Amino acid sequence: MALPGGSGTGPVDRGATRDIPAFTAQLRVTVGFHAARYVLAVGAAGACGVLTGSGHPHWAMAAAAVPLAGADMPSRLHRGIHRIVGTFLGLAIVAVVLFPGPLSPLHYFPGQTTIILALLVIAFQFPTELFMARHYGWAMVFFTPVILLMTQLASPTDPDVLVHWNAGWRLSWEQ
Repeated sequence: MALPGGSGTGPVDRGATRDIPAFTAQLRVTVGFHAARYVLAVGAAGACGVLTGSGHPHWAMAAAAVPLAGADMPSRLHRGIHRIVGTFLGLAIVAVVLFPGPLSPLHYFPGQTTIILALLVIAFQFPTELFMARHYGWAMVFFTPVILLMTQLASPTDPDVLVHWNAGWRLSWEQ
């Protein structure tokens, strides 16, 4: 039986090679520049998060690192915009779920908050993984509820504080 992706001629395709670019001086400079951007952006965001006493400097560091994953400036800008818009749409979903009202699933299953929130976390995790590589904005629409509903499960708090504090924090850090 051949390995997946093999030619099927034997149990292992021996001698298979992979084209790996040589580590030239130009590549070293590019890699060093890319690493320096991450160190500076993530370090500055973490320092600001600690100095401002936000309580979540790791969120600031993630917000600084994510847009840098784009290959060029336009893709970095798109990724940053996707993060902001997707996060706010995700916050809207969290608000619908947690605030009392006819749209909230918690309204229809009184006393079952923990089970409903756990099921929603599971349900939102699938589209998060599905969209993460293809469209970061859509992934954030589902990832934000995963994180905030898990937070609500671990340490229940007033939904008004959870949603509004995160909306204000994200506005201040992601612009």
